[in-house]
Amino acid sequence: MASMVILDTDFLSYYLIGHPAAINRLESLLRDEMMLATTVINKAEMFYGAYKKDWSSKRLSALRGLFDSLEIIDFGSQAAEIYGKLRSDLIKQGADIGFADVAIASIALENDAAVVTGNVPHFNKIHQLSVIPFNPR
Repeated sequence: MASMVILDTDFLSYYLIGHPAAINRLESLLRDEMMLATTVINKAEMFYGAYKKDWSSKRLSALRGLFDSLEIIDFGSQAAEIYGKLRSDLIKQGADIGFADVAIASIALENDAAVVTGNVPHFNKIHQLSVIPFNPR
């Protein structure tokens, strides 16, 4: 298992509202001494959703606090090259999962990190990626 985990947008959303399954999963990752991270792509998705739904300044502050507590990994040059290959392969296979998820996976692969997500069917299309399932139910 990777020593770093990328927390995907769906997981972060559940954690932010205090969902017990998300809290339990996070505590489990910490017990396993995983380094908790997310990507600049996830951060953008979260802030887009927050502003789209007109979150209060209190909720926006909580979101900023969450991101302040995590390592935020940028989408750099190497991830861009990984992205190009992955997305091209997925499209050729008729299995495209969109810009954001391929970019998140590319960042995870560059950093030898697993992705904690409820969106397992999407991320499992990238066979070399380690996926840690999250089920809020």
